[in-house]
Amino acid sequence: MYGSLADPEDFRTIFLNEDYENIYYCTSIDFQKLISLEQFVELAATFNGGVNYYQIEFNLPFQDMTHYIWVDDQKEKAISVFFDEKKRIQRLYLKPFVTYEQSDNRFTVNLYTMPVKGEWFVFWGGQMNSLIVIIHTKVSVMLMTSSKCRMVCLTEIHKLGIITSMRLGKI
Repeated sequence: MYGSLADPEDFRTIFLNEDYENIYYCTSIDFQKLISLEQFVELAATFNGGVNYYQIEFNLPFQDMTHYIWVDDQKEKAISVFFDEKKRIQRLYLKPFVTYEQSDNRFTVNLYTMPVKGEWFVFWGGQMNSLIVIIHTKVSVMLMTSSKCRMVCLTEIHKLGIITSMRLGKI
């Protein structure tokens, strides 16, 4: 048995209000085969403890889904949810949100040159190996030419992201 959420952005309110059964029944059959309702309720209730609110960090299209990440008011817990086009939950991750202030605020002074000639398109993607990767720069699409680099910023994400690999491809 499964349903869908009318608006995926309502997830955080439903989760915070401890309506775990409603959320569970909005997950895919494959998700429900991995974890029972009882296990999900126990896990979600434990994770949700002590949280006053969840703030959306971002939502981005990802393949044929939309990926949302919410972080709690203390910036200690993160929820990552992938909704399909029917607003069913295909993936749901609950994970501690860990930052490393000392090293996260250090930046290189080195200058790097791309080892490409001609025009290239650099994009991000790949398999989801982790829930959250701390990013030091903006997620960008770069058009590379042999003489200059133009940057077109897609999304300014300074703390959260899903970058797992870089690929180069000729346009």
